[in-house]
Amino acid sequence: MAIAKLNFTGRQKITQDHVLISVGHDPQNRARFSATLSLESYGFPSDARVFVEAYRQTTVMRFDFGTVLVTKPPANCILDEFDTVEEILFRVFVTAASGRSGVLLGRAEKIHPKTPDAGNDDRAPLLPVIPAELGDEIWRLDFSEQVYLLINRDLPDWRQTAADATFRALVYPAVIRQVLSQIVIVDDYSDSDDPDNWRSQWLNFCISELGMGPLPTELDAGIDWISGAAESFARKHALKTLFEADDHV
Repeated sequence: MAIAKLNFTGRQKITQDHVLISVGHDPQNRARFSATLSLESYGFPSDARVFVEAYRQTTVMRFDFGTVLVTKPPANCILDEFDTVEEILFRVFVTAASGRSGVLLGRAEKIHPKTPDAGNDDRAPLLPVIPAELGDEIWRLDFSEQVYLLINRDLPDWRQTAADATFRALVYPAVIRQVLSQIVIVDDYSDSDDPDNWRSQWLNFCISELGMGPLPTELDAGIDWISGAAESFARKHALKTLFEADDHV
């Protein structure tokens, strides 16, 4: 689907408490979504256009939700360009319809939808797991708007592979090292105070959940810090015991 580019001049941030998106399935078992938008408090022109985008990695679908005055979903909210609903995110755009036609007036980003089995836990996962075409690779990390753990979709059951104790014991320490190396060495990033940035979320995870101290400023010490985080993760989750219990010794 071709998606038109937007002019981002002078936009407002639409807060996520004004957007409710749910994902489910229709009677034909096709993935679909519904959206409830509360845009009255932002002062957008009544004729401004409203769009909702569903996206995951490079796949994007845009849906026309009418105007700020009359916001309504299109007839078809089927997510047929996604093979699974795992880790689909949403955006909301409001664009000018007159005067500065096409200029972006407001947007909401990285909206995690509610699903029927989500319960009351609205927390976004630190490492979303999704299927992907990987050839002969079993797994791979994707660094885009956040980190994704890609699992080969051609496996007999990619979900079971991701949940398997042996897979987790062998793969997750390597994931920790690769993610932190991307943040610390490749991106040269050290800010742990931005809750909206996935890099900060990972650094805070290491500090709060793995018992690591603040990230050192020296590169050599930072490399040691990365190894320490991977070792702490393995120790906290008893990965050696987990591996042994899965009948591999």
